[in-house]
Amino acid sequence: GTGLIIVEIGSLVAYNWLLNKDRRHWSQQTTFADMERRLACVGEVAFSKAKQHGNEIAEIIGAPNINL
Repeated sequence: GTGLIIVEIGSLVAYNWLLNKDRRHWSQQTTFADMERRLACVGEVAFSKAKQHGNEIAEIIGAPNINL
């Protein structure tokens, strides 16, 4: 059957990029296009913002990759 995948985002910047394509940095366009193609194959996906201080490790790990 089909189901819903909920992805909890710890970074407000990344969360805003998912919601608003105009906020995405030009260098990330290829990455987001690839992600959107893959998400289309999965089915229904919802994104939610993690509570403040709820995912510090993800923020620390992801921060060095923001300027790819």
